[in-house]
Amino acid sequence: MSERAVTLPGEALHFAPGAPYYDGHFEGNPITPAIAQIGACLARLAPYAADLGRSARPLAARFYAVIAPGDTIFLTWKLGQDGAVEAALYRSEQLCSRITFELADAGGGL
Repeated sequence: MSERAVTLPGEALHFAPGAPYYDGHFEGNPITPAIAQIGACLARLAPYAADLGRSARPLAARFYAVIAPGDTIFLTWKLGQDGAVEAALYRSEQLCSRITFELADAGGGL
Protein backbone atom coordinates (compact mmCIF):
# COMPACT_ATOMS: atom_id res chain seq x y z
CA MET A 1 0.00 0.00 0.00
CA SER A 2 1.32 3.39 -0.89
CA GLU A 3 1.76 5.90 1.90
CA ARG A 4 -0.42 8.27 -0.08
CA ALA A 5 -3.50 6.50 1.24
CA VAL A 6 -2.32 7.22 4.77
CA THR A 7 -1.71 10.91 4.19
CA LEU A 8 -5.20 11.93 3.18
CA PRO A 9 -5.88 15.35 4.62
CA GLY A 10 -8.33 15.75 7.47
CA GLU A 11 -11.15 18.12 6.71
CA ALA A 12 -14.43 19.50 7.94
CA LEU A 13 -17.65 18.00 6.57
CA HIS A 14 -20.90 19.91 6.80
CA PHE A 15 -24.16 17.98 6.65
CA ALA A 16 -26.55 20.66 5.38
CA PRO A 17 -30.05 20.89 6.80
CA GLY A 18 -32.62 20.25 4.10
CA ALA A 19 -30.48 17.69 2.24
CA PRO A 20 -32.75 15.13 0.54
CA TYR A 21 -31.39 12.25 2.61
CA TYR A 22 -33.08 13.71 5.70
CA ASP A 23 -36.56 13.23 4.21
CA GLY A 24 -38.18 10.58 6.40
CA HIS A 25 -34.99 9.91 8.38
CA PHE A 26 -36.62 10.52 10.91
CA GLU A 27 -39.61 12.82 10.83
CA GLY A 28 -39.50 15.31 13.66
CA ASN A 29 -36.03 14.12 14.74
CA PRO A 30 -33.78 14.01 11.66
CA ILE A 31 -30.41 12.29 11.82
CA THR A 32 -27.74 11.86 9.16
CA PRO A 33 -28.15 8.44 7.56
CA ALA A 34 -25.26 5.99 7.42
CA ILE A 35 -25.27 6.09 3.62
CA ALA A 36 -24.73 9.88 3.66
CA GLN A 37 -21.77 9.50 6.02
CA ILE A 38 -20.25 6.67 3.99
CA GLY A 39 -20.85 8.59 0.75
CA ALA A 40 -19.15 11.72 2.08
CA CYS A 41 -16.07 9.70 3.04
CA LEU A 42 -16.04 7.73 -0.19
CA ALA A 43 -16.23 10.92 -2.26
CA ARG A 44 -13.00 12.10 -0.63
CA LEU A 45 -11.21 8.74 -0.71
CA ALA A 46 -12.06 7.75 -4.30
CA PRO A 47 -9.64 10.17 -6.08
CA TYR A 48 -6.72 8.96 -3.94
CA ALA A 49 -7.64 5.34 -4.58
CA ALA A 50 -7.87 6.02 -8.32
CA ASP A 51 -4.38 7.58 -8.29
CA LEU A 52 -3.17 4.23 -6.95
CA GLY A 53 -5.06 2.31 -9.64
CA ARG A 54 -7.55 1.07 -7.07
CA SER A 55 -11.16 1.53 -6.10
CA ALA A 56 -12.45 2.14 -2.59
CA ARG A 57 -15.15 -0.05 -1.09
CA PRO A 58 -16.72 0.20 2.36
CA LEU A 59 -16.01 -2.85 4.51
CA ALA A 60 -17.44 -1.98 7.92
CA ALA A 61 -18.98 0.90 9.82
CA ARG A 62 -19.69 1.64 13.47
CA PHE A 63 -21.86 4.53 14.60
CA TYR A 64 -21.41 5.94 18.09
CA ALA A 65 -23.23 9.29 18.14
CA VAL A 66 -25.96 10.96 16.11
CA ILE A 67 -24.93 13.49 13.48
CA ALA A 68 -27.74 16.04 13.16
CA PRO A 69 -28.59 18.30 10.23
CA GLY A 70 -26.30 21.32 10.28
CA ASP A 71 -23.53 19.59 12.21
CA THR A 72 -19.97 20.22 11.12
CA ILE A 73 -17.92 17.08 11.54
CA PHE A 74 -14.14 16.66 11.29
CA LEU A 75 -12.98 13.74 9.15
CA THR A 76 -9.64 12.05 9.84
CA TRP A 77 -7.96 9.10 8.13
CA LYS A 78 -5.56 6.36 9.19
CA LEU A 79 -4.22 3.10 7.88
CA GLY A 80 -6.11 0.20 9.42
CA GLN A 81 -5.44 -3.51 9.62
CA ASP A 82 -4.52 -5.40 6.44
CA GLY A 83 -4.03 -2.20 4.45
CA ALA A 84 -7.58 -0.94 4.94
CA VAL A 85 -8.16 2.79 5.28
CA GLU A 86 -10.22 3.98 8.22
CA ALA A 87 -12.25 7.18 8.32
CA ALA A 88 -13.22 8.63 11.69
CA LEU A 89 -15.87 11.35 12.00
CA TYR A 90 -15.69 13.58 15.08
CA ARG A 91 -17.81 16.38 16.51
CA SER A 92 -15.29 18.27 18.64
CA GLU A 93 -13.65 15.45 20.60
CA GLN A 94 -16.63 13.07 20.32
CA LEU A 95 -16.26 10.13 17.95
CA CYS A 96 -19.47 9.85 15.90
CA SER A 97 -18.58 7.20 13.32
CA ARG A 98 -15.75 4.95 12.21
CA ILE A 99 -15.88 3.61 8.63
CA THR A 100 -13.37 1.18 7.15
CA PHE A 101 -12.66 1.02 3.41
CA GLU A 102 -10.78 -1.53 1.32
CA LEU A 103 -8.61 -0.32 -1.53
CA ALA A 104 -9.19 -3.04 -4.14
CA ASP A 105 -7.84 -3.47 -7.65
CA ALA A 106 -9.78 -1.14 -9.91
CA GLY A 107 -12.39 -2.87 -12.03
CA GLY A 108 -12.58 -5.80 -9.65
CA GLY A 109 -16.31 -5.44 -9.07
CA LEU A 110 -18.09 -6.04 -5.80
